[in-house]
Amino acid sequence: MLDDICKVNYIINDLSHKTSITKTQLDTLLSNIEGKKRNITLNNRVQLRDKKTIKIGAFLRSYEQAKFNIKSSIYTIILLQYLGLLTDDSLNLIIETSNIISQTDNENISKESSDNILDIVDEIVNKLTEQL
Repeated sequence: MLDDICKVNYIINDLSHKTSITKTQLDTLLSNIEGKKRNITLNNRVQLRDKKTIKIGAFLRSYEQAKFNIKSSIYTIILLQYLGLLTDDSLNLIIETSNIISQTDNENISKESSDNILDIVDEIVNKLTEQL
C-alpha cells in the first residue's frame, strides 16, 4: 500500500524516511486504517500491505509498534513544550507547515515543486532544532 502511495507522492516518500516510524509500521498503519474504513476483515487488511505474506500476529505487532512510536513522538512534543524548548510559535509553525503540505495535491505537482516544498520543510525543521 505504502509503495504505491510513495510512487506518486514525493512528499510522503521523502517524509516517511525522516520519521521515527518505520516504513513497515507506516504501511501496516495505513493498511489497518484503510481496512477499517472499508469494513474488511483483519486477514484482508494484511493483504493491503506491500508485504502480504505475513502472519496476523506480525501485522498486529507492527501496528502496535507504530502506535507506540506515534505516542512517543507526541509525548516528546508535549515534554519539549512543557520544558520551554518548543515555544507556542514553534508549535504553530509546525501546524501551519503541516496544513500547507496537506493542501497540496502531490499527485498533480512536479517532482521539482515537491522538492521545493521539502526544502522549505527541512529549513523549518532545522531552524526549530537549532534552537535546542
